[in-house]
Amino acid sequence: AFRALKRARFVSDRISSTIQNESANIVAAVQHEATNERGASQKIIVRLEEELNSQMKEMEIRDSRERNWQEELRKMKNELASMEEALEAANINLEATTEERDMYMNENESMKNKVD
Repeated sequence: AFRALKRARFVSDRISSTIQNESANIVAAVQHEATNERGASQKIIVRLEEELNSQMKEMEIRDSRERNWQEELRKMKNELASMEEALEAANINLEATTEERDMYMNENESMKNKVD
């Protein structure tokens, strides 16, 4: 009986040792896999952050270009308005000069008719 008990204890200790070794191996494998997954996830996060930064820079460049175009458009509109005002003033001046010329031409014609 003592021998059977001793034998049972030996088998029980071997089973416990085997279970502990297998558990340790499983835990190590899971930890290794988790480390690999964290590394892969970190690489993905870094790549996505780089891509985001690149997209942000492109957006800033486009926004800057848009602001420059808007400023150029504003300047051109102001220049056009100034030119339109100058044209209007020139047209008024032309009209006044034409009226004055017509008046002198009429006076000249009138004097010419009196001389004849």
